[in-house]
Amino acid sequence: HSAELNVPQNHVYLFKPQPGDLTSFQNAPLPDGWGTTVTHARLFFISGGSDIPGAERLEYIQSSGQEYIATTYRPTNETAVEVKMAFNAAGGNGRPSGNHNIFCARNNPSFTLFWLGSNWRFDYGTEQRQSVEYNSPGTSVHTIRADRGGVAFDGNNDIGTVPSNPGAFTAGGALYIFASHWAGSNIANQGSFKLYSFKAWSDGSDDTSLALDLVPCRKDDGTVCLYDRVANAFLPNAGGGAFTAGPKSVAPSVAVIEGASALVSVPMQGWMTSRGVFYPYDNPVYIVEAGPGDTAIGDATFLMMANAGANATNEMSYAQFSAEQRTGTIIKRGEGTLVFNRDISFFSGPVHIEEGVAIGVCANCFGHKVKPEGYNTTPANQRTYVHSGATLVMDAVDNLPKYAESNAVYYEGDGYPGMGGAFVARNGDTASGTSFWQMGCGARAVGPSTLYLDVPSGAVVGVTYNGAGGQAASDFRLNGQDVLMYGRSAGTEFSLEAAQLNGIGNLVVSNMTLRLNGNSGALYAASSNTSAIRFRGGARWVWDTYTNFNRFQEQQYSTVYVDDLEYIQFKNGTLDDNNYGVNPWGVSNGTTNNWYSGPVVLNNHIRLYNLHSPRHSSGAKRNYGCNFTAKISGPMGFRPWADADGTAWGDGVRLNLLYPTNTFEGGIVMDGGSLGVWAERAVPSQEGAGLVSITNGYVYFGKKGDERMPPTQKWVD
Repeated sequence: HSAELNVPQNHVYLFKPQPGDLTSFQNAPLPDGWGTTVTHARLFFISGGSDIPGAERLEYIQSSGQEYIATTYRPTNETAVEVKMAFNAAGGNGRPSGNHNIFCARNNPSFTLFWLGSNWRFDYGTEQRQSVEYNSPGTSVHTIRADRGGVAFDGNNDIGTVPSNPGAFTAGGALYIFASHWAGSNIANQGSFKLYSFKAWSDGSDDTSLALDLVPCRKDDGTVCLYDRVANAFLPNAGGGAFTAGPKSVAPSVAVIEGASALVSVPMQGWMTSRGVFYPYDNPVYIVEAGPGDTAIGDATFLMMANAGANATNEMSYAQFSAEQRTGTIIKRGEGTLVFNRDISFFSGPVHIEEGVAIGVCANCFGHKVKPEGYNTTPANQRTYVHSGATLVMDAVDNLPKYAESNAVYYEGDGYPGMGGAFVARNGDTASGTSFWQMGCGARAVGPSTLYLDVPSGAVVGVTYNGAGGQAASDFRLNGQDVLMYGRSAGTEFSLEAAQLNGIGNLVVSNMTLRLNGNSGALYAASSNTSAIRFRGGARWVWDTYTNFNRFQEQQYSTVYVDDLEYIQFKNGTLDDNNYGVNPWGVSNGTTNNWYSGPVVLNNHIRLYNLHSPRHSSGAKRNYGCNFTAKISGPMGFRPWADADGTAWGDGVRLNLLYPTNTFEGGIVMDGGSLGVWAERAVPSQEGAGLVSITNGYVYFGKKGDERMPPTQKWVD
């Protein structure tokens, strides 16, 4: 017989029947072929059981101030934590007395939240001791979210913000709940409160990056603890005493029909990417069809419907849409171009580019207005999505780039035919020098994608933490996807200024310059086994200023394939104590050279380019260059670079080889530079390995003991 199931909006529950077990999955990835409107799902209901194997689900667990939980997860600057809790007791003013730690990961840098008797303190990065004024939590249940945008209580995003951005970091210790700690010891500030749920995302703006999903439970042996649904493991009390069990919770909270099945219509409105990730639509849905040519959004017609699968219930003009401060989901359809040339910051839902082309030409043109100091604080329902076959263009007005968006832009595919990519950064016909673009805060690929930089030679497209007017940060994540990034000409530049390219899967750079600019511009691999960077067809790679090696430590494991790289240009380091710059670990003033710790495959020569070489900087002996700490292989080698006039710019380069038994075969040619040999057979010695030619330079052989890797480093093959 049939039953009616009340499913909360934008949630889908799938039930897997097992004897004595009833398992639910919230916002589950859906199988290939499931529609985006209405799908019929046959649900088999069984009685009894828990969604936790070997335990019963509890509404909460309660700590008296002795108990605490020790996880092994170490938060980073990208982490977001959401905790649902209530204090055990509070004074007449509604303020619990004493210090209570809610969660703690520290040893510098820190990711920690305290209640200090009259206010909250959030440590993000280097012990910033941020005071957050929320002074009367009482004993009510509160939901608290903490991330790099600050702290939000019960959905109030204006309570507290991180005062400054400390850059990338990983907390110095694992995350504890109910207690603070130093290096897993010196337990203090133990919290007395009820914990209803605890979640942590490794990428706080991405729903697919859940790292911890902790639920209260009581094991069959009577132990009260937490269960991690990500790792499918129990987290026991690591302190004294014992947690107090809250009431038993029935999960999921739906009617159980004895021995029956039901056929239920489940509204499925949203977008499923090629990787099987589902992003729901918000109701109501507004369809904007763009016919041939360009249509300004101010002239567009909005067709409103209750949900994506319903019939249109209302037709309205942009004037009405704006006057009534509408929100929901905007879906751009049709093969024409829709120009978003109005500030619609009143609109707080997602924007989906399903077909054709959308062009953004002004600030907040896709809505999503956030606090300038908030970095990537925009909620998940305020993103812009570019579906496969469509293109989003970040355009300019009068050839001036716009910091148009501070929300995340998700995209996949090769874009609309003739546009060049799913995501296009465009800047007219005039080079604008050092113009940085906000490419969407936390822009990311959710499937194989193409990014096209349609800008003239000399113009710069980039991401930076500090955009115009203090706009939000704009890290660029690939989420392990295959991405082709190419430019109109080799002089086109994509620059990472104090920002990073994260989760590199297979990144191909072609006909453009990839610039690491600033002290923390970085590339982060998605996986040491699968991640690769390929330079092809007119690519250039520029390391603009020195980079602290800790920034790259144990992160740069992507394999680099040099298929066609015009040059690697260095502009880093400083004068060494002896004016030679041979020390790969830095000099007395603390600066270090750029370096790359992933393996390198030389299918073509690496041409070394010293922007400020001794020959061209009034005799200053600035031996700029890099360290290669991982294995170098392939048929080619190292050469100096010369410009079109034949002027050599490869002199003065410091090249430090630190990996034992490199196998590249193309030899080394250097003029006026220095070669540092820091491991046995770092210069290949196998038959046919090629010659080493050093002119007006020298070879430095690291003395015994100096060949060791820097602290906590390891060889990468």
